[in-house]
Amino acid sequence: MNSIIAMSFEGDVLAKSLVMTEIDKAPIKYLPKIRETITSLNNNRNNIAIELMCGNTGKE
Repeated sequence: MNSIIAMSFEGDVLAKSLVMTEIDKAPIKYLPKIRETITSLNNNRNNIAIELMCGNTGKE
């Protein structure tokens, strides 16, 4: 997992990120943080979700 990913968006964009380091061991522990992140974007009418993960780990 030694990589950098960059993206750009045009216009008024509100971005939030969430890093889940132990998703393979305890995925349910991230549920409150996921809900908090989604809720914080509710007032933005132009929402988007992007998932970035290593496809070689089987953590999808």
